[in-house]
Amino acid sequence: MIKPWSIADQLGLPLTAQVDQLREQVTALGHNPDSSTFRVSWTVMRLVLHRGDPDLHAVTADDVEELRATIRTLDQVPGIDEVLSPRHLTTIKNAWGTNVFRTGIALFHAGITDRLPQRLDRKPLPPLSPEPRIAAVMDRYLVERALIVRPDSMSSTRAAMRRLGIWLAQQRPAVENLAELTRADLLDFMTWLGGQRKVKHPEQPLSDVYRRSIISEVTVFFRYGAHAEWTDMPARPVLTRMDVPRAVQRVPRFIPAHQLEPLMTAIRAVECPLQRCALLVARWSGARRGEIRRLHLDCLDTYPDGTPRLRLAAGKSLKERTVPIHPEAAEAIRRLHELRAGHQDRGIHDRDTGKSVRYLFLNNGRLADVEYLFAVPLGRICDELGILNAEGKPAIHAHRFRHTLGTQLAEKGARTQTIMKILGHLSAGMSMTYSQISDPVVLADYQAVLQPGAAIAGPLADTLRRGQLDQTALDWLQTNFYKTELELGRCLRLPQEGPCECDLYLSCPKRS
Repeated sequence: MIKPWSIADQLGLPLTAQVDQLREQVTALGHNPDSSTFRVSWTVMRLVLHRGDPDLHAVTADDVEELRATIRTLDQVPGIDEVLSPRHLTTIKNAWGTNVFRTGIALFHAGITDRLPQRLDRKPLPPLSPEPRIAAVMDRYLVERALIVRPDSMSSTRAAMRRLGIWLAQQRPAVENLAELTRADLLDFMTWLGGQRKVKHPEQPLSDVYRRSIISEVTVFFRYGAHAEWTDMPARPVLTRMDVPRAVQRVPRFIPAHQLEPLMTAIRAVECPLQRCALLVARWSGARRGEIRRLHLDCLDTYPDGTPRLRLAAGKSLKERTVPIHPEAAEAIRRLHELRAGHQDRGIHDRDTGKSVRYLFLNNGRLADVEYLFAVPLGRICDELGILNAEGKPAIHAHRFRHTLGTQLAEKGARTQTIMKILGHLSAGMSMTYSQISDPVVLADYQAVLQPGAAIAGPLADTLRRGQLDQTALDWLQTNFYKTELELGRCLRLPQEGPCECDLYLSCPKRS
């Protein structure tokens, strides 16, 4: 049996010392030191032997990815069944892949490789249409849209193209070119879409929101092709914005007080400092999940008066912003910053700023996952507190903290501009939604009419109930009653009730 580490020491190679440094690096990033001892040694020796270069600093990120790809295709190696049991092959592939993945993270933060290993290997996507000319146009559109649209938004565009491709294959199999489609064809597509089912849940129909998203994306697709004068597309847009179904204007679902108090108590007891800090920041800043996840390590400072101030990363609006933050959330950030101070991590490239950034929410050397920061702890808390929806799923998600803060600001009389600034809205209409939830004028009018003891009639109502109307008032009513049948009507307001406050022809309640 070859013992490469003993041979390396006999040759005076520094591999042992370098691997010890990598182990310390992995442990500092939060990995289990017991398992890291074996994983780093296992991976480094294979990388060095494969390259034939004893210098560890000669290893590249491509070498790491090549080793991972080889492990993924381990079952295709001739004679592998004679060495490894087929029954354990899947488990071995996963274990070896984890070894290389975590070592790749350590190599990056040690400054040896230039990029982090990818978390998952993306499988090749199936063609959007069986017709080559149609698939080529759709692929071209996706490539050009990806130049200006954020990667997170491209999934909805691809999903719409896939639905259009399915419809063409099923309902228009003779169509070989999108230029053959007419407006009537696309209207048939919209009708067909209403009867489709979800891919992952075939028993459920498509929601109205998702169906509207597909129609909107397809409309943009044909308009884009017409404006670009693509020969394989209709010369004019076959659908317009008027064809997109109207969306239901929903009221933001804020968290009511009787749920918010126990929820916050449970959040303060969350063990993981990353999850606890992320949820507290969501509660007191109203920021979006992606904005919180990508907070920089130096995101917290103070206003001149000492009030904590949070600098949020660019999110959906592509704008950074600074907002005041509650002392409770600020303290959670400071504690997490103290923990991060012991990490010897390297800055990760930020695609929006184009610079290397040290992030606050770093988990095992990588940017923490959104689901880990928000969905996992909230799901556990909702199960414990019994806060579930009609389907038995957690009723609280991170975005409801944003709605809660916006509603509270509106209820306390904050200006629309202030709500826009804190929540990062691009238009005043988005922020005014929260003002409409707790409109004080509507509440006052409602209570003035329906609350106990509210006056719902004039001062003579009690007199009429008791039958104590005097003869003079009775004669006046008898004299003027028939005049109400005239073309312009007649007001039956008694002289004792005083002058009328409204115009007769508009909204007088006593006009007959």
